[in-house]
Amino acid sequence: MSRLEMRKPVSELSPTPDDLMELVAEEYPAVEPAPVRAKPVYWLFAPLAAVAALVFPRRLGPHLAASGWLAAYFVHFVSVLVVIVTLAILVMFAHMQSSDIAPSIPSTGALVRIALAWTVLLGVSIADTGAIPHVGVGVALFEGALCLVAMALMPLLAAGESRGRLYGRCIRLLLWSTATLVMPTILFSLTLIVMGDRNTTVPYTVVAALAGLAYGASVLLRLGSRYGGKPTGPGFEPRALHCEDCHYNLTRQRRDARCPECGRPVVFSLPERREMPPFAAARSTWGRLRTFLPTLWASLFAKEFARRLAVHRGRAEARRFAVWVCTLIGLASAVTCCIWTIVMLTVGEHRWSHDAEFELLPISVPGYVSDLIVVPIAWGLGNALAVFAVTMLAAWLASWLGLRQPARRGLVVCYASGWMIIPSILSALAGLALWLVMEVWNPTSAIRFPVVGLVDVAVIIAMCIVAVPVAGLLLWFGHIWRMLHATRYANA
Repeated sequence: MSRLEMRKPVSELSPTPDDLMELVAEEYPAVEPAPVRAKPVYWLFAPLAAVAALVFPRRLGPHLAASGWLAAYFVHFVSVLVVIVTLAILVMFAHMQSSDIAPSIPSTGALVRIALAWTVLLGVSIADTGAIPHVGVGVALFEGALCLVAMALMPLLAAGESRGRLYGRCIRLLLWSTATLVMPTILFSLTLIVMGDRNTTVPYTVVAALAGLAYGASVLLRLGSRYGGKPTGPGFEPRALHCEDCHYNLTRQRRDARCPECGRPVVFSLPERREMPPFAAARSTWGRLRTFLPTLWASLFAKEFARRLAVHRGRAEARRFAVWVCTLIGLASAVTCCIWTIVMLTVGEHRWSHDAEFELLPISVPGYVSDLIVVPIAWGLGNALAVFAVTMLAAWLASWLGLRQPARRGLVVCYASGWMIIPSILSALAGLALWLVMEVWNPTSAIRFPVVGLVDVAVIIAMCIVAVPVAGLLLWFGHIWRMLHATRYANA
């Protein structure tokens, strides 16, 4: 579908006269493609398969999801154990530094043995202090959180199967994806060990942790991009054509007729009237780059976008569109933070002297690198992950906790995610306005408000920082509801 066709009202798009003489078929084929032929992974080879899945997640995803629970929990246990051993190494180096012992990097074998010894000592200390019940509660909470995250993933990873199969597949993929926690933990530990107790350690460790989480989320989405289970579920069953306004069964009706229930033309409910957006129809990265902004604009402002949107196919492209929106917000946040930091370094780091002159405070080169590069990267990654988490939560709530049409509702929320750009921009502008008010009228470290009513202005702007995102989220939920209402009886 071209961009011009997407802007046209439905009444201007009519089929040929020959098509109008035909009758509506009794059954239409299933909306889901045939599942991928999956080969389960034996549990002894599960760790190797998990490592390979970090590089080829989309190819190995169906095979991992089709594997048994033993393989998934085995990978989960090994991954958590490696994370604990890595943190034990970090604690060991921190203890050596606090004891004024010059830490030297031992060999790999010695490092593993020392880490295992520290892990055993940690377990013995936990047993001696009677903290085993607390550890058990922590493990139970962690596993319960994984179950909740699996439920939130249902709208994003739905492939037309039944709810029980979908939930089981999400849990297994989530257990497999815990292998992605190993790399950010190692990067986090290496950053702390190499940087030591420097003041610039925190931004680097935050970037390492956020980058690991972002990569883990990307791997998880690509693991579930293809379905390799049994073709059982509502998406793999033939279906009848229903009116997209009142859900009346239009079987054996003439295509030039109207719905006997609501009077809507039958031709406006045909499956071929709905098509994927230009971004989803593109088959190359360059094509997606050219069609991303037009699709984003149409999803925000085109009235006929939801009425022409195909909601039963192209779910992987819809998830990619949501990821691109989150990436765009993250890049904008990083650039804004960098500009803000430059202003702070040139203005905010001056102090007001008694001679009414500005004096620049000394800042080291590592401090400049941390402030101008590392901090904006951390801010951008954090905002991108936060927007993705909000999108996933909105899809979960819109699908009634993953129980009502998770595939359709998840796709609609993904295309509605572009609305998050508006509150993000407004929040950044409100924060910048607050800082400008505090900086212009308060040049010294002491808090002074020489202008009457400045306190009220600062309080109002501070409230806007909270009110603007909340109002934006409420408007976004209204936008999602309108799109869900327009696609509630979609036939394609």
